Amino acid sequence: MHINIRHQKYQTRDWLRYVIALLVLIFPMVAATVKDGSGVVFALLFLLGIIYGWPAWKSLCKQEKLMLYGFVAFFIVASISLLNTENMAAGIRKLERYLYFPLSIPIYLLLRRYGEYVGRALIIGCVLAGFIYAADAWYDTAVLGKELASGAYHKIIFGDFSVLLAVLIFLMAIELNKNRLLKILMLCSAIAALYAGVLSMTRGAWILLPVAMVVAAWFYRQKITRRQILMASAGVLLAIIALAALKPERIVGGVESGFSDINRTLQDPSQPSSWGERILMWKDALLIWQNNPWLGTGIGDYEGHRAQLKEQGLTEYPKPYEHAHSIYFDALATTGMLGVAALLIGVFILPASLLSGLKDAEKLWLIAASMVLVAFAVFGLTEGWLSRSAMVKGGLLFLLMCFSAAQINYQSRP
Repeated sequence: MHINIRHQKYQTRDWLRYVIALLVLIFPMVAATVKDGSGVVFALLFLLGIIYGWPAWKSLCKQEKLMLYGFVAFFIVASISLLNTENMAAGIRKLERYLYFPLSIPIYLLLRRYGEYVGRALIIGCVLAGFIYAADAWYDTAVLGKELASGAYHKIIFGDFSVLLAVLIFLMAIELNKNRLLKILMLCSAIAALYAGVLSMTRGAWILLPVAMVVAAWFYRQKITRRQILMASAGVLLAIIALAALKPERIVGGVESGFSDINRTLQDPSQPSSWGERILMWKDALLIWQNNPWLGTGIGDYEGHRAQLKEQGLTEYPKPYEHAHSIYFDALATTGMLGVAALLIGVFILPASLLSGLKDAEKLWLIAASMVLVAFAVFGLTEGWLSRSAMVKGGLLFLLMCFSAAQINYQSRP
């Protein structure tokens, strides 16, 4: 019996393309709304990548390989800090989150080899996700009676992904369809995602909006006028005002409580509140770092060393936390200067360098990848997202999907 091997291989590749596209489409919708949603997508893409992705390594450009090497280096440097770790169980538990960086390499190779439909699938998934997040937030607060919308995890994870989705969907509305109805649909989805962010009351996530506007203005600097910048800024401001009018206690009250938190902590450090707690945790991280400036106190030991500071009367903060609520201060305390360098270079600088190698790629995906990097750099200022597996896997998937879409569009041009 004659078997057409070439046709059989083509069918296998075609099947893979559709499966990958389906997983990419599902991912934004379940990242923060379904327990282990991003984990399941990550695991399935990883398994497919192990089987089918490796041949793509030969076709990667220098910047892509450097980015992936950076992920491995970041994990290795964090592992070295285990030499100083006293609480080995906590250290290994935290290192498991960092392991997702090197584990994402087969996923990227898979997307690069069979990801022709990644861009389109990600657009559809993000637009649908905006409405899903809004419905989830409404259900949490209106039906279940929760004070804050939290999705499947925590309000910080839900709020971060909601605001990031809003930024990405706004970009899609700008760059894509000239059809007015589709643009209106995208803008409604972006506003719905912002609404979900408002109900989560994750104040740190909202720092992304002004930063994202600056990044977008930089990318569009040669094509837009001052008037257009002012109009875009006014549009975002009006959207926030409209949301504030619908939920004034969420936005106005959130800003007021943020300032009162800091003032209350400065007046009485023994009774800190949300933002005040972070200031004290960052201060303690600097004190811990001074004991071992190069390798840090050891990954996973932040909580234990803060307890020692309290015994010595060097900190006012009574509550225990496993991390410093800032990826930068936490890395400084637990992995030292070497760890901070690995974090900045491996997680942010090397991926950002890939953007310079794709100057002629489709602008949407260049800006989208930039926004994902900026978002997680901003989130890391006030949050320990590296200690949350859902955030690590979700951030990596968003970044690698955007980069693969940019590369495919770039290389498929005549």
